[in-house]
Amino acid sequence: MSKCYCILLLLAILSPVSLTAVAGETTSSKYTYTSDPEDEEVFVQQASTPAALAAVNNETVPDKINDAKDNAAMQTLGEASSVQIKEVKRKIALLTFDNLSGNNDALNKIMPLLVPHLEKRGFDILDHENVEAFLCEKRIRHSSYISRDVALELGKNKLINAVMAGAVLTFATEGNPKIGILARLIDVPTGLIVWSGYVSMTGEDFTRVLGLGTIKSVDKLIPKAINSLFASLGNSTPENKSENTYKIAVLPFKNESGHRHAGMIVNYLFQHELSGNPMFKPVDFGDVKKIITDLRVGRKGELDYINLKALSRALGVDVVLTGTVEEYYTGQDYSSPPRVTISARLLDSQRSRIIWYDNHQLTGDQNIIALDWGRLRSADKVADATVSGLVEDLESEGLPR
Repeated sequence: MSKCYCILLLLAILSPVSLTAVAGETTSSKYTYTSDPEDEEVFVQQASTPAALAAVNNETVPDKINDAKDNAAMQTLGEASSVQIKEVKRKIALLTFDNLSGNNDALNKIMPLLVPHLEKRGFDILDHENVEAFLCEKRIRHSSYISRDVALELGKNKLINAVMAGAVLTFATEGNPKIGILARLIDVPTGLIVWSGYVSMTGEDFTRVLGLGTIKSVDKLIPKAINSLFASLGNSTPENKSENTYKIAVLPFKNESGHRHAGMIVNYLFQHELSGNPMFKPVDFGDVKKIITDLRVGRKGELDYINLKALSRALGVDVVLTGTVEEYYTGQDYSSPPRVTISARLLDSQRSRIIWYDNHQLTGDQNIIALDWGRLRSADKVADATVSGLVEDLESEGLPR
């Protein structure tokens, strides 16, 4: 037997099992989703841009496994050995997304397609029935968000290190098909949101000259939307928060519009925009909702300063953002484009004072550059642009410490 052959045989024996092979052995459960009959508005949250994705994505795994503990992103996974980090770092629980679209088929169409897209990116997905059984055991009604303590217990019992949650904001099948989705990845040991994505598409967004390219089926639009949603997963670098970063809690917005879930859609979008801003560090909504429930506040938007102080202390936040969705019109056609009006205020709960207030309104055809360029065809995209404008104004204020 040649010396070269012996060396190759030895390397084959000592080589670790391929993570891709392990992930490939995971079988996706059959998903069946129905909309829960709700007697209150669904609470959901969305948040940040990548902060430590290296801790959960194989595309950023160091070539030298022994250097893993020295990598700052890896430290979010706890004191696991370097081999353990490589073996379990990509195992996540996928929670059932919140359906805020008003279409009962949205989750049945979207959720099953999330699994293969995530597996393609190297994630090992915990069996759906396993996750649901755990949440049922804990008597958690809304599985689209969980508090940090529940996430920690889920991670300990199921040997996962991250949770993916999100919401379907828009899902329209008639006429011009529309999809709006938000998703976030939360590191279990730290509770940090290490990635978030947002996508909003319509079939007419793909229209070219002479009407060519228009997508008329929502089934053809869904894969494109999911692909775009996860496009940044693993390609972004961590945000460096400065010492002047404000830790912020976003409360559910009071809804005075005709859209049932407008308040929580705006909450999602604020979380997403604030998390991508180096000035702010938002708390995950699962923890916010838990404290609101513990304080027994019955109606959203009715927290007094006593409860606000208690909430701020429990969450360890500097400021609290809340407000009102005054208008959330989804639009019908070009003659009646989507329109959103939002007022927001930032509260210093410890000093019992409002330190910032603003109001923005935007319509889908307001920023057309030429022909149809710049037109926003869905209400959630108009809402996102409105929220983005408010966050820019908030940042420009240079809030005092």
